[in-house]
Amino acid sequence: MFFSYSLSGHFTKWWRKAAFFSKAAIFISGLIGMHGIVEYALLATLITQLEDDLGLRSAAIAVNMFEGLSSLFVIVVSQLSESYFGRFKVILFTNAAFILGLGMLWRLSHQNDAAVYEALLWDNDAVVYVALVVLSFGKAGRDHTLKAFLADQLWCRKDQEPNLRRDEQNPQKCGKISLILSRIASITRKINPRRIKDDFEEDKEVIETRREFYWSISWIFGIIVATLSRFVGWKGILEISTIAVAAGFSMFLLGIPFYERKKPSPSPLGYIFKVVKVALSKRHMDYPVSPNQLCKNNKSDTQILPHIAFLRWLDKAAILEASTTEQLAETAEETVFEVAKVKDVKRLISMFPLWSTFYVYSLVGATANTFFYKQVKHMNDHLGRISNMPIVVFVIIKPFTSSITSNICSWFKNRSNARRPPLNRIRFGMFFSIICCAVASGVEVYRLHDQISVFWLTPQFFLVGLMEGLSESGLQDFFETQVCESMKEYGPQFSEFSTGIGKFLSVIFILIFLFWFNEEFETSRLDKYYAVLMVPTFLNFVFCCFISNWYANQPYDTINAAQELEDGVADVIANKNSGFEIAQELEHGAVEDSTNVVSGSTR
Repeated sequence: MFFSYSLSGHFTKWWRKAAFFSKAAIFISGLIGMHGIVEYALLATLITQLEDDLGLRSAAIAVNMFEGLSSLFVIVVSQLSESYFGRFKVILFTNAAFILGLGMLWRLSHQNDAAVYEALLWDNDAVVYVALVVLSFGKAGRDHTLKAFLADQLWCRKDQEPNLRRDEQNPQKCGKISLILSRIASITRKINPRRIKDDFEEDKEVIETRREFYWSISWIFGIIVATLSRFVGWKGILEISTIAVAAGFSMFLLGIPFYERKKPSPSPLGYIFKVVKVALSKRHMDYPVSPNQLCKNNKSDTQILPHIAFLRWLDKAAILEASTTEQLAETAEETVFEVAKVKDVKRLISMFPLWSTFYVYSLVGATANTFFYKQVKHMNDHLGRISNMPIVVFVIIKPFTSSITSNICSWFKNRSNARRPPLNRIRFGMFFSIICCAVASGVEVYRLHDQISVFWLTPQFFLVGLMEGLSESGLQDFFETQVCESMKEYGPQFSEFSTGIGKFLSVIFILIFLFWFNEEFETSRLDKYYAVLMVPTFLNFVFCCFISNWYANQPYDTINAAQELEDGVADVIANKNSGFEIAQELEHGAVEDSTNVVSGSTR
């Protein structure tokens, strides 16, 4: 009874956060749903379609290159949207590229003249690869930029009406009433920077819940339609995918009058290369012997945190030269950086050793996204009265397991009082990558001698989801403890970039062990390939344990609470175009109120 009541209470609390109507979000959801169709009907099982045209080896290489490029493009597209063009324009560009790539594949599949088709296919690998490159650029704009743009439409302060959008309370749209109310609120409520920051932190959590709600509903629609698409062939899937995304894109364009657009602003990642450049230009200088030699150094230490030996050279970017005073340093652009910025860069670069452990980790993920689905196509797909078990069921197992695992880890993290998230999650994730390869090898050995059923392949997809849920959630949580507040939102992009490198590593492994991959799947020796993968995954697990222990033994660099609060409030109030205009209005209201009080007392 108590458990039922507690579960009902949690659901009610979640529903109050998630239930939010937005006209803009409805139009965006149409585009998301169409992308969901393409993801589960085409992209997730792309190797099963390309094998007939390119052969097993070339198809696996093409798919891994496609996914690797998509991961590498994510951070590029993210920077373009945040700092240069804005999210809306980048979504337009990437979706146009996505439709173009689908159209190229669709046109290629409709070559009716056998001679022309043979000629295209011979020379044709280039056509397929170009289409996949264009598709990868389009996909990169979906995974992060489209999600961020959807979140921009869902801002609403917690003290406003729960189903009233922020732009509907804009004085320019609703008249002077809302302006008067906001001024009254600023007068009757003491403006406390810490309170403002806490309010918006809670709002960010609510926005994340709303965004996941809209995204999940649209994605489920895509899964349902993708399940029905198994009754059509390769040409039909390409035709449905192209038309679906074009229709979703048209629906997205219809919502332009309702969109809240965030103007591009300088990215905190922009000064990373500048800090490195300045540090290299000062490599001839000696390390500081006095704290006063460092620009805006508020501590008595001559070494900037974190104290990592191989990153000490970055401290030179904050050294004030003999002819330069600290006051002049503020105007001497790109010649010296304050201690806080150098500290942020050192924190970010210190993540590189841990990111490197994800190269081999993503090698297993790339194998699962290719050869695992080929095993599904060669299994006995009858399950009781269900004949022709759709392959999309196996596509769902992996993200579903990953999501459940990640949520469980988050629940435990919220209930614990640990100063930083444990690295054990990443270790366990790497350990399960070894188990996954072992299980997949054993299943393939059995498949070569006998026909396998649905239940034989389920464990390896479950293990991949478990591996991803543990490792990726652990990496994100650890990243948030290492970097400054302004860089925390870039964690998924950096993680995606590191896994993208690992997907290219899969291409190298396929070329090295090319003699095990024949043009026909039945004559290939995937069992030996899976067994060989156990060697690098085991070595990577040992390396991950070593790196994790190294991080654990580093002095924990806590960010000064007052400084973090000040920086957070500054970001909230300064960034007028990011959905925080309310904080700006409240602060101005408080200032005007204070001015009026002073004027009244003077009179």
